[in-house]
Amino acid sequence: PAFPMVTADQLDLTMDFDSLKKAGTGLGSAGMIVVDDATCMVAKTLHFSNFFKNESCGQCPPCRMGTNNLAILMTKIESGQGTQKDLDSMLQLCGFV
Repeated sequence: PAFPMVTADQLDLTMDFDSLKKAGTGLGSAGMIVVDDATCMVAKTLHFSNFFKNESCGQCPPCRMGTNNLAILMTKIESGQGTQKDLDSMLQLCGFV
C-alpha cells in the first residue's frame, strides 16, 4: 500500500477518494489487504518497503533512493536494531517519495 493503513475501527469507511482522504489515507490502486491481529505489522511493512524498492522505475532520484533507504531502515527496525532516529528518518523520507 502506498497510503497509511486503516485499522479495524475504520473498516466502515466508504472507499472513495474524499472519505479516505478525510480519514488520513487514500485509495491508491483500490487494492485491499486484510490482516489479522497475529500479523506482525513491522514484517508486513518491511515486505511492502522491499516491494516498492524493487518496483521503482528508478527515473526520479527521490523515489529511486528513497524507497531503497526506506527498505534499509525497515530491515534495521525489523531486526530489532532500529532507533528513534531511524523512525524520524523514515518519516522525513516519506515526505519526498
